[in-house]
Parts: sequence; structure tokens; C-alpha cells
Amino acid sequence: MEYENYIIEREEKLSSIANKFNTTPKEIKACNPNMRTFGGGVWGAEYASYGQRIRIPVQPLEPIRLQTDFISDIPIPSIAFNSKARYRCEQINETRVLETLTTYTNQKTQYLLEQNLEEGYAKIKLEEFLYEVIPPLLSDSFELIKSTEFIKNKAIFKLSEKGKIEQILNAKEISNQWKTFKEKELKNLPFIESLQDNTEAIHNINKAGDIEFNSPKVKEYQRNLFNFLCFDQHLYQPIEELEKEEFQYASSLLAPVIIPLEFKYNKVSEDNKFITFKKIADVHLTDSLVQKLKQKYDEVLKPVIKYSFTEYKLFFSCTLDWNKETKLLEKASVHLKETIADNIQNVCTFSLNQLKNYTP
Repeated sequence: MEYENYIIEREEKLSSIANKFNTTPKEIKACNPNMRTFGGGVWGAEYASYGQRIRIPVQPLEPIRLQTDFISDIPIPSIAFNSKARYRCEQINETRVLETLTTYTNQKTQYLLEQNLEEGYAKIKLEEFLYEVIPPLLSDSFELIKSTEFIKNKAIFKLSEKGKIEQILNAKEISNQWKTFKEKELKNLPFIESLQDNTEAIHNINKAGDIEFNSPKVKEYQRNLFNFLCFDQHLYQPIEELEKEEFQYASSLLAPVIIPLEFKYNKVSEDNKFITFKKIADVHLTDSLVQKLKQKYDEVLKPVIKYSFTEYKLFFSCTLDWNKETKLLEKASVHLKETIADNIQNVCTFSLNQLKNYTP
């Protein structure tokens, strides 16, 4: 039997750990006779104590059933998309450790967006994905990212009354495209070929893809910056009536920690055709969340940076120019900066521009 090492990041239910790896609490305990646990019996759920390194028995991957919440009975071809636009986007990410640039990525993408706002449908298709990355040795891994982005971003959505992605209507199609890619193309990518002697790494890549594509998550689509800008309250509500909204930001420095944000809307200007407005995030850091960030920093980053955890800071702001006649964005930008003060920072800038000479 194969095993995978796992570190208890916080006090976790044995049942939750077992579900992650398609095994059972009984099998985990059998592989780790000295594991410290508490609870169980009359005390309810049994928990594993924080900080332990344990072995997890790895079961063969089984097909994951699609969640019926993501499958629609609506005949998709009958949807008339009466509003269309093409966009080019650029996303630059820079990570600096102790003021020294360590990684730089520049992703340039082109999307086709189609909408039927009267009936609440939208469709996106990724048409181009170009990238530049430093250090260059990351390029092979970006070829894998590029391939999966084309699979993921050919999607049809049902929108909520607040303009948010509410449902993925072609989830089964996306899942089938992933299965075909995994069977016929994945093994031929240079990045995968370089891992031929590391069966565990290849297994984990396949497992992560199965989890992502066999049950597409609405929240993951909502976090995509293109979708985040295009699908929002402004599609259906006047700017003056936009409500503050909560958003779960997945930390880029200390994954998988989630930072709760609250976006507020401020109108900058308006004329007969355009509205310019900003979305600015208020960051809500509780003592327990800061402690969780510190624990993750000590586990992942401190062994490399050496300096102790200092102060966590996050800035997230967006500016959008929206055409009131077409109900489409003309341009938009995002500025996001996440830092552990004086230790490490990640800066992300994202821009979106509607094409004028290459239209649907």
C-alpha cells in the first residue's frame, strides 16, 4: 500500500482528514498507532492534535460523481446570447523576499464574453493565453496551467439576481474535457515528463485535477479576476443601490488560509454613457485569524526567510468603467498587495480592456 505524509495544520476531525484522502479514521489510526487524539465516544467527533506528521494510506483514485447542483436541465444551445465582447487582459504578479525579486509572472489572456442578462445567462471562452515567467524553470509548469485554463474557461453560467455566477451549466462538458486531456495529452507535457520518477507527484497532480474538474466549484470561478470584474451587482442594480458584499480571499502567500473581506462601492464619475466606480476591500483580521496566519508562516515561510512573523497586510482595490448602453465593461483594473511586513510581499496588477477592432 502507498502512503502520503500529512501535517495536522490545526486540530482537525479524523473524519475530515479521512474524507480528503478517500480513506477512513480507522485506517488512519491503524497506520499511526502513536498519533495523539482527543474527543470521540461520548465527547462527539474525534480530533487529531495540532502539529503532528502522520501517514495516510492512499487509495486508488475513483471517479468523482458530479454534484447535481451544477447540472442544468436547460437546453443550453437554445440560449440566445445577445450581448458580446472580446477582452484582452494582463496580469502581473511579483513576489519579493526581503526586498529581492524572487518570482515574476506576466500572463496575457483574451476572452470572448457573451451575455443574455434578461434571462440571466453568460458564457466565457478563453481564446489566448500567453505568459512570461521568471525564473524560467517555472515555464514547464505554466504549460500545464495553460492547458487546464483552456479547459476551465469555456463555461456557461446562470447568474443570480445580483449578477454573480450562481451555477455552472456545462459542468459535465468541462469534466469530460479534463478526462480526455488527462488520458491523451497530460503525460506528454514536458513538466509531467520531468516527473516520471516521482509517481507521488504525478498522482497528486491527477488527483487535484479530478477534484477540480469532476466537481467544478462556483466559488473558484467567482475568484477568477476576469469573472470577478465582469459579473457583479452593477449588471442589475444602479450604482447608488449597490450593497456592501463579503468576499473570501484565498491568501497567495499563506495558502490555504482564507481572509474575509467586505467590498464597498464608490462612484467616481458618470455621464450619459459611462459610469466609473471603485470597489475597495475592508480587511477583517481577528486575533484567531492572525494566529492562524502566523502558524502558517512559521510552518512554510520562516524556514526560508528566517525572520519571525511581523505584521500581515492586505490591500485590494478595483476600478471599473462600465457602458450603460451595452451593459458591458469597457475597461477595468485591479491592484492587490499582500505582505508580511519587511519579510515577503506579493503584488498583483490586473487590467482588462474591451477590443474595438476584433469584435464578435
